[in-house]
Amino acid sequence: MTPDEEKVHFDTFGFIVRRGLFGAEKMQKFSDWFDEGCDAQCGPFAGERQIGYPGLSIHEGFCHHYLDDPRILDTLENLMGEDFMLVASDAQRHSGNSHWHQDTAIPMEEGKTSEYLMLKVIMYLDDHSEGPGCLWVLPGSHRRGYAESIRELIGMGNPTDVDTLTPAGVPPTAFPGAVPTKTRPGDIIFFNQKLAHSSWGGQPGRRFLGLTFGAKPTEDWQVEWLVHHGERWKKMCRNERQSQFPEHLVRTAGPRRQRLIEFMYSRGY
Repeated sequence: MTPDEEKVHFDTFGFIVRRGLFGAEKMQKFSDWFDEGCDAQCGPFAGERQIGYPGLSIHEGFCHHYLDDPRILDTLENLMGEDFMLVASDAQRHSGNSHWHQDTAIPMEEGKTSEYLMLKVIMYLDDHSEGPGCLWVLPGSHRRGYAESIRELIGMGNPTDVDTLTPAGVPPTAFPGAVPTKTRPGDIIFFNQKLAHSSWGGQPGRRFLGLTFGAKPTEDWQVEWLVHHGERWKKMCRNERQSQFPEHLVRTAGPRRQRLIEFMYSRGY
């Protein structure tokens, strides 16, 4: 896709997948760094889901070779506009299914003069090209009206068993229009956090690194939401000394990364 096509696809459907953004050699380094950092932060994987906060704390290399990569930042600028910001990161070794959900309850009530964009970037470190364990998305479910309808449906019943019918009369993997992204290592997913998404099947311990970004706030309620979001992430960290902006992320920041972290870091997150 051209940048213009990516923007239209993202605005319309709520996601894009950039295929083969990183090669095999770089992905092997990422895989080694991920395992090394998760073992140190969460302990050896023993079959239960593990979540590491913040994800960028697990290895300094992810700051230089992933977050700072111009292909990541240029894509974000195209999708979000200038002066977007890093809000949070998480690293997960996952087991079991993830039911349909939307990552955030960003206000979309009548009376708000605009919606606010928060975007998640996901790098899977395992091969999900056959489907099991990959991210499923419900295209368009980030948009006003459809987003609320999906939230209402999820609220009526949200099974994690693929053989259980949802209140809509279909199993969760048969939602009309649902798409499995079927990624290989090196593919990167960008999606609107209001987009409904899920994951089904796959091996225990499947791994991903997630980065959360927010658009430049233009209204007071958007700043309030970012502060609220920062407080939620702060509570998820393992201790008071842990921050979504670990020391090496700040210490080694060049001008472009400094702009990414300034808004949240200056407010104590």
